[in-house]
Amino acid sequence: MPAVFPPEQLLFSSCAVAPLGVYNEAFAGDQPRAAWQQFFEAASQIPAAELAHRSDQAQQLLHENGVTFNVFYDGMQSQRPWQLDLIPYFVAADEWRALEAGLRQRTRLLDQIIRDCHGDRICIRDGSLPPEVLFANPGFRRMFVGLRPWGPAIVHAAAELARHPDGTWRVMADRAESPVGAAFALENRIVTTRTLPAALNDPPVQRLAPFFIRFQETLRKLAGHLAENPRIVLLSPGAKYPYYFEDVYLARYLGYTLVEGADLAVRDHRVYLKTLAGLIPVDVILSRAIERGIDPLELGGGEPHGIPGLLRVVREGKVVVVNTPGCGLIESPIFMAFLGPLCRRFLGEDLLLLSIPTWWCGDPSQWDYVQSRFEDLVIKPAFQASGGDEYLPRNLSAHERQQLIERISVRPHEYVAQELIARSAVPVFRNGEVGVGHVALRAFLVADGDDYSVMPGGLARFADNAGPMQLSVAAGAGSKDVRVLADAPVAPVTLLTAEDTAVPLRRTSAIFPSRVADDLFWFGTFLDRADFLSRLLRSVVERLTAESSSDFPELPLLIRALADQGQIEPGFAIDSLSSPLPEFASVLPKMVANGEDVKGLAAAVSELYRLASLERLWISTDTYRKVRETAEAFGASVNTASDGLVDLLEALNKL
Repeated sequence: MPAVFPPEQLLFSSCAVAPLGVYNEAFAGDQPRAAWQQFFEAASQIPAAELAHRSDQAQQLLHENGVTFNVFYDGMQSQRPWQLDLIPYFVAADEWRALEAGLRQRTRLLDQIIRDCHGDRICIRDGSLPPEVLFANPGFRRMFVGLRPWGPAIVHAAAELARHPDGTWRVMADRAESPVGAAFALENRIVTTRTLPAALNDPPVQRLAPFFIRFQETLRKLAGHLAENPRIVLLSPGAKYPYYFEDVYLARYLGYTLVEGADLAVRDHRVYLKTLAGLIPVDVILSRAIERGIDPLELGGGEPHGIPGLLRVVREGKVVVVNTPGCGLIESPIFMAFLGPLCRRFLGEDLLLLSIPTWWCGDPSQWDYVQSRFEDLVIKPAFQASGGDEYLPRNLSAHERQQLIERISVRPHEYVAQELIARSAVPVFRNGEVGVGHVALRAFLVADGDDYSVMPGGLARFADNAGPMQLSVAAGAGSKDVRVLADAPVAPVTLLTAEDTAVPLRRTSAIFPSRVADDLFWFGTFLDRADFLSRLLRSVVERLTAESSSDFPELPLLIRALADQGQIEPGFAIDSLSSPLPEFASVLPKMVANGEDVKGLAAAVSELYRLASLERLWISTDTYRKVRETAEAFGASVNTASDGLVDLLEALNKL
């Protein structure tokens, strides 16, 4: 018999029936789960049109805040806007406590494994791990052996979670190299809180700020042997990094100096920050960079974030790198096949939070089992972080499946097989109505003494179907704010600066990296050039669109000025302009819109936006927002104005 809903809950009635074999996060049968009940009751009193309006407001706020990630296609880079679903993802407090215990135990275990793999390698000697796990793994690098951290090797970690159809949580992947997503989770919380009606924010929810406060405290304690008040920097791969927004966001939110590899130098067994005032010692590096290129002197490669000589300073204990280089090894899915026995080996406990069932093809018995269920599993490279290449035999032809089996048989130790999990169903609000999405959760942890603290929330991503979804922050159709309910009212805690907070006066000079100073110099230069060219072009276009251009004897001089600035071809700057004027008027809009002309206005505006994006930590939020809005508006209007001077004049007036 179909479920019967009260009139006030009809908006969400479509979510009560999840696809077969999928866990329903919001409903148990035809009744809302306790964690969702209050939200449903409040949201059902709000018209769908109002929710659609609020959803548009949320996307506009994300756009204004510049929340994006970089994507690359055919060698070209572009920014993609962050997508947020307005309906949060609720988790009950008691359920979260159980998940939290499993996450903490699992991360303690991973830390022990990493320290052992780069230390005494007892797990290899006693047979807990086959030698291939390390010595055939390209992620295991000799240069990382012996890097003894002053605290845990894994300071900041993340776990990719999915709900099994039976309701239990399973880990799909572990992240320990440079986990991303925490800032996106925080921004999701801020935006949904601001845009949802007050009635929908009533359930007491655990705050995220205490997690970041613990993050700050942990980093300070890690360098306690170096300085009482250690200098901490956040190392970013740069503006071309897909999640550069998060680097800027975290640096601003945590109060750290954002640096790139070129900003740091090793001198006299210390790491220094290059500033206008000279070299300043650095105590802690919160690395968001790829570890394989972090020290080109020892690791080779030409990664732009590399710091020659860094690993030597780490070995000497003169700088702390978070996470310790080498932690990315644990992201190899081959470890998931052995975590149960390793947990009993290192912690003396059974593993609380299980991985998705994983079989290593290098074990003959496991490889036989994989072949018996070949079409039901997913095949992955054993030594590549989960989320990369994978093969779905059920989507292959019989010939392609046989080829894959033969390929694995040649080098079976390089592959693992995992079960496919149909991700759980959640309500999503899209295109003005409530539907069903299928969700994955990324949880975040930070070291807390000998244990770990878990962010009471996380980053949820959803897709339109329950099939495999790439294990990436940017995957899926959108994201959700994860709200863990609190048992009692929560005290207001935040790291955000209040608008009426007085600016503290300091007698010391600001730490100003030399590269930043250079970028800001060119930012000012291109701002001045864009302003000058727009004014000059406006003067020319206004005269060209007048009834008679002969009424303006100064027009030839203005056109010559455009040629001198490189905005137009020099051939137009001749003494007698009576005959070429019609031709000039027809081609001028196209010349202004030509972004490939490095001396033109379009290129100046584009470079201005690039520099603002590169150094957005060093300019005000309002300045960055205004530059971005101006560049986007000018780019859109000047491209449509390529057919006429009137449209070009309108585009110039907007600049």
